[in-house]
This record gives sequence, C-alpha cells and structure tokens, in this order.
Amino acid sequence: MGTDILARKHTPILSATDGVVLYIGYMPIPGNFVIIRDPSGYEYHYYHMFELSTFVKEGQHVKQGQQIGRVGSTGNSAAYHLHVGVISPDNRYLNPYDLFVQAGIGPIQQDGTP
Repeated sequence: MGTDILARKHTPILSATDGVVLYIGYMPIPGNFVIIRDPSGYEYHYYHMFELSTFVKEGQHVKQGQQIGRVGSTGNSAAYHLHVGVISPDNRYLNPYDLFVQAGIGPIQQDGTP
C-alpha cells in the first residue's frame, strides 16, 4: 500500500519527515529501500531506489527535506519511480499524498517541481 510517484532516473529522494533511519536494504518486491520512523512512531517507506542508500545510515537522524537516496527501478518495478508507504504506530497504512500536502511538500507537478 502506498503511492507511486513517477520521476526521472536518479532524481533525489528527500525525506518527508524528521526521524531516524530504521532500515536500509534490498528485498525482491520493494528493491532497494529506506525506512524512516518519525518522532510520533509513523514509518515512512521509500522503495525502488537506484542503489542501496549511501546518503544515510541505519540509526542516523534525518531532517525533513534531507536527501536519502535516488529514484530507481529496482525490485518489482517496470519504470523509474518512487513508491512511498506510510504506516501508523497502530499498523494502519495511510495515504502518503495527504501527509505530503499537510507537510507543505506537495502536490507534485508534472514537471517534478513542488
């Protein structure tokens, strides 16, 4: 569950929130990924990244807007894009688009600008 955001290869992926990097890894479906937990316990999942992130490390504190990776097409993916999922502390999937708009980092225009 989540939202797919089409983007050009290597487009910077920025953290949607302040938080701590929980995991950096690879799995067959999400491909290369980063998971960040915000101070309220929400988890932000960023999938299909170009490579395992060299921009952040597990346990690192990140700020909203900080680069955490680059857009790719790894895992179960047919085009360059970012898949973003947000999971609440009680394990409910939330619509990331709504959260991005509330945070003032959306909507995203067709040319890739906020």
